[in-house]
Amino acid sequence: MKDLIHSISEQSLTIFLWCTCKPHTLAIATQDSFYPRYLFYDYGIDTPQELHNVLLSSGYYAPATLDDILSYSNSKQLKAILKENSLKITGDKATLISRIKEYIPQSVLEDFQANSHLYSLSTLGSAYVNEHYDCVLLHKYSKWNISLDELNHAKPTLNWDSVSFRDAAWRILNERVLLHSQEADFDNLYLDIENLSEICFDFDNSPLNGVYYLLIAFYLNVNCLEYYPTYKLYHDGVISKENLYSLQNGLFILDFWVDKIKKYGNYIDSSLIAKAYNFVDYPIKLYTLEDFSNMISEIIFNNCFDIKKWQNFSQEKFIKFLNSLS
Repeated sequence: MKDLIHSISEQSLTIFLWCTCKPHTLAIATQDSFYPRYLFYDYGIDTPQELHNVLLSSGYYAPATLDDILSYSNSKQLKAILKENSLKITGDKATLISRIKEYIPQSVLEDFQANSHLYSLSTLGSAYVNEHYDCVLLHKYSKWNISLDELNHAKPTLNWDSVSFRDAAWRILNERVLLHSQEADFDNLYLDIENLSEICFDFDNSPLNGVYYLLIAFYLNVNCLEYYPTYKLYHDGVISKENLYSLQNGLFILDFWVDKIKKYGNYIDSSLIAKAYNFVDYPIKLYTLEDFSNMISEIIFNNCFDIKKWQNFSQEKFIKFLNSLS
């Protein structure tokens, strides 16, 4: 049975343990609904119940600790425990847990723990997940499309004593930015830049750098540079200009970008906008620096940003550009 553990990759095993770490009964672990579908589609685990049983017998799960049970209980459940013991039920979740541990007798809590019949990761299971936590981060940031092999290959190239997931991912994404800039692959460059902004926000706690990369990605988007390969097809005589005109129907300014820029508007000034505008030598600039600055200002300072107005503006700029093509 233990051969099943060795038959799957460390990445698959890590994700399985990580996504089943919450306290659960053994009965629930027999149900298909307990296991996310990505275990099958992304990690090739087609018998999760069997794997759970093997991991349980191998010591990767153990009866859940009181802290685990309380931390994964919702406020309604915690209040029920307090009410049963004639204690106050006011306060946030942390206050409720603190009150339970402080005022309910230890013997009562031990009975509560034993009667829960809940299991969670053991010390062995938790240690395995912590040791391979890069796999969890790769899963969480799967849209970055970084493989474990790619990450492990990047770490030694930095020649540092200690290289984090963040450091290796930053190196990989910056190399992609350089490559896609040189190849004028603006569709992928847009994704690279957006991913760099996530590192700044999520790992570096640096909203200033994060919003800088957001502005670059936003400019790539409104400037229709994802259509650059199609312009080249026209230039090479593969498609007609009529094909290009049909692209105007796909010009959209997404609420996601507007909301993000508005959220971090206090970090944006004219110099940051100009820096983002001049990030690379774009072969096509439908929006001038003044156009882009005006749009960003409206997003930040207007209570209701007129998306339709700017989408029409983009279409006018796009058509004017197409008309200029010989």
